[in-house]
Amino acid sequence: MKHKLVCAVIAIALLVPVVASAMVFSVSPGQLLQGGQISISHGKFQPYIGLDIMGASGKVRLEDNASTAYEEITASAMLYIPNIGARYYFGSSEVKPYVYAGFLKSIATVSAKTKTETAESEFEGDSKDQLTSLLGFWGVNAGFGAEYPFSEHFSVGSEYGFRYLRTHAKGDGFDGAMGSDLTDEITASLKSSTVRVILNYKF
Repeated sequence: MKHKLVCAVIAIALLVPVVASAMVFSVSPGQLLQGGQISISHGKFQPYIGLDIMGASGKVRLEDNASTAYEEITASAMLYIPNIGARYYFGSSEVKPYVYAGFLKSIATVSAKTKTETAESEFEGDSKDQLTSLLGFWGVNAGFGAEYPFSEHFSVGSEYGFRYLRTHAKGDGFDGAMGSDLTDEITASLKSSTVRVILNYKF
């Protein structure tokens, strides 16, 4: 809840309308993150806010050929990834170079179900909470790019940058062999370079 509140406050602060500003809608086809953004163009400074949605689902079915016994596992996950940041443009040439920096936070929902010929159970409890927490990563990114306006309302650009993602999850379990309660903690990070092409429409 704290992360959502921080994101909302920063987004509102960045996107307060100013005099002589113009709204810009940007898309990056084929990108894993930051696929769509809305920004306010005002001089050399352009704050933006975006939202990317990712989903995945799958099913595994195991059958006993000698009987009617089977086990079927279905699972799905949705990631809602809001991101905020800003670009700063240099110079006044037709091709506009800029630098950018941003922040993103994933909000995850997870569901899974196991079904057999005699029973059905839902994936819930501490294990589900830990997986949801693990998918709730946060990240920062920064880089540089250039934009070329080819009409009054449309422009195309490209960016090169670096992204850092990090996630952390903590859960409780029970080890039957040892006969004791356990706490497991997972921390993971990902560092990568990014290249993307952007199509912009200015209102």
